[in-house]
Amino acid sequence: LLDNFMPPGLQNRPADRPSNNRRLSLLTGRKTVLAVRVIVIDGVPSYDEDFLRDSVFGTQVTLKSQYFACSHGKLEFVHAEHPNLPIDSNGVISVSVSKATSEGDSVIRNSATSALEVTYGVSPSSLASHVMYCLPPNSMGGIAYAYVNSWLSVYKDNWCTYPSAQMHELGHNLNLAHSSEGYLSDSSNVYGDQSGMVSVIIVLR
Repeated sequence: LLDNFMPPGLQNRPADRPSNNRRLSLLTGRKTVLAVRVIVIDGVPSYDEDFLRDSVFGTQVTLKSQYFACSHGKLEFVHAEHPNLPIDSNGVISVSVSKATSEGDSVIRNSATSALEVTYGVSPSSLASHVMYCLPPNSMGGIAYAYVNSWLSVYKDNWCTYPSAQMHELGHNLNLAHSSEGYLSDSSNVYGDQSGMVSVIIVLR
């Protein structure tokens, strides 16, 4: 079932505010992805590693399948294969942090980054081209966000398993803005053009 959905709180977080003539990242080839289930002292994501792995890399409608199809085979997202990761992780791991959901996504996000650095000996940005933090319920006000032209995206619970949210946020990592941003006369309506996944999320259930 496809439902047009204009989610509140959806946002992108630019490192530098993108301009209309921003330089796009290379959008072909293979890019590695690591999805991280972030467990806090009073919360855990609503799915296990196997379910998350299938939602990102599976053969049905997933981040991997849809970017591959939309790029006509020129852009492929594959699971992270860094030698420091467990050999059987296949692109998905879990990390526990000593934080509570009430402390919010910024605190939990930073703690997850520190925990990954301690556990695997390198920055998360070295583990994969793109890292998805999948937070537990009630840990953030919005539904998802990503940093533009960067490696990190952050999701509230089940939104980490929705291909539309995955494609939207990793699109920001690839330096894509909302398609109407900076072009429509109503600059406040950044989701006004709903022609693509980085324009607006279409919820796939």
